[in-house]
Amino acid sequence: MPLNSGLALGGDHPFAPAISDFISGNATDKLHLWVKDQRDPFCLATAAKFLKIDEADLTRGIQTRIGLILRNLGCTRFEGRSATSRYYYLPPPGEKTEIRQLAAIQ
Repeated sequence: MPLNSGLALGGDHPFAPAISDFISGNATDKLHLWVKDQRDPFCLATAAKFLKIDEADLTRGIQTRIGLILRNLGCTRFEGRSATSRYYYLPPPGEKTEIRQLAAIQ
């Protein structure tokens, strides 16, 4: 099922620009820059908030795609089970991880 199925992306929708950005693929670039600045574990909702997607608007499909992007960027998911989130992500350890990822692509 496509990510945007069932979403009306009209200009009056308060989250339409964020969802449109996400669908167009700009989320990966934005998250890449954001993840590089992270030092502490974070939950998926925090990453979504950075993308200007409200927690109430996070569908299962959007959560899955953000999670995949985070893992592709080198983040490690672990189970934390707090009151706010079950899973958290550790940012990649540093530039060495990024260099390994770029080498694997080429």
